[in-house]
Amino acid sequence: MGTHAQPAAARSQSVVTHENKVLAVVVCLAASFIELCTAIDMCTEQGKCDHTRAQLAIYIGAIGTVLCAIRLPLFRFRPSVALFDVHLGFILTLGWSIGVAFNTSTGGPFTKTNNGYYSSWLALLAAGSFAYVSAEDVVRASVDGEIARQDRALIVVFFASLVELSVAADVCDMGTCTGNETAGLILGVASLLMVGTHLALVRNRHAWCQTTGRILAPLAISIWAAAAGVNTSTGGPFTSSCDESVPAANGFFSTWIAFFASLYYAWTQLLVFLPPDTISHSFGGDKCDGIGIAAHDQPYQSLSMVEEE
Repeated sequence: MGTHAQPAAARSQSVVTHENKVLAVVVCLAASFIELCTAIDMCTEQGKCDHTRAQLAIYIGAIGTVLCAIRLPLFRFRPSVALFDVHLGFILTLGWSIGVAFNTSTGGPFTKTNNGYYSSWLALLAAGSFAYVSAEDVVRASVDGEIARQDRALIVVFFASLVELSVAADVCDMGTCTGNETAGLILGVASLLMVGTHLALVRNRHAWCQTTGRILAPLAISIWAAAAGVNTSTGGPFTSSCDESVPAANGFFSTWIAFFASLYYAWTQLLVFLPPDTISHSFGGDKCDGIGIAAHDQPYQSLSMVEEE
């Protein structure tokens, strides 16, 4: 029975991986085509064909569309071409990383929320997903292990901080670095450094990681509450996602994503101070020295229960 169970499980896993690959390519194809059409429309209707960023948007959209269109029918005849898919995933992810960076930054064609903005980000996410499922098992296991070790909400805060910091620096580079822009830049730097330090401590199972996690919880929500007030209020750099004069969409969304992710992180961390019989939920969290602070997929543990152990 054992000899038949393993091949069956392997086949089941192969089917899931194959379906995920197809879905990622379909989404990437659709998003690439929408971005291409939006860039062509902007080029012809708004007369921006001589703009370098508009031309780049057309090239990247065309390349993404062609590559995905080539791979999609091949799934019918060659569902698994491991080395080819690894290289294709890398090319698509790299291409759309460049596309998002140039399309949605200062001077890009999609600095505000329009079809090109959303399709650029969607194509990047789909390309990254395809690259992930196409990677070797050992690579996926390493990535999954690191994600399981860390608090997922805090990972979101880290990357949102990186985007907000990049956008704030981009706005300042335009020569419009007023008090609000400077504050947004400083808050982004502070969040990135503090969150990055804690993630490093958790990864190395440092003895301080539980303490830093509980200190970081109120600090993170305080930073991003202040950033939301500064960045998105009247006079702030990201008052709307529809302001074409600055890359406001990235700054607007990254600020609010970081705020709500830090709010959830603070909630899961500060729950340890509540009585054990008041909470019946399971919360994601990071793991330090084998003790889960609201550990992944584990029943909630209060501070008193952790101390008893």
